[in-house]
Amino acid sequence: IVHLVRVRNVPRSEVGFEVTTYVRMFLRTRSVRFGAGSTWPVRYNTSDPVWNTARRLALPNVPGELFLHIEVLETTAMGTSVQLGVGEVSLAALSEAAPTTVPVRAARGQHCAAVV
Repeated sequence: IVHLVRVRNVPRSEVGFEVTTYVRMFLRTRSVRFGAGSTWPVRYNTSDPVWNTARRLALPNVPGELFLHIEVLETTAMGTSVQLGVGEVSLAALSEAAPTTVPVRAARGQHCAAVV
């Protein structure tokens, strides 16, 4: 189970507006993606969207280190999705005791972070 608390400092649109954001996550090894993952719903017009909800991701029984892959996406007015940034963290680095801040490499050269 992955608990997404929030995303901080979501990059603004190219024209300076706050964006409509959603998050998609899945598990992977260094080379293979597992399962369909899960998507958190859209949050409208904010640079610090909050979800504070959990989703179940199927834990594959594979050798080697597993990573949580995080994608922050924008829904445009035309209904298309644009990737704003990507982050990844080893499952071993996550803690049940406290949220972990995961850096997200933003597409527009800005920095944001997912708190899981």
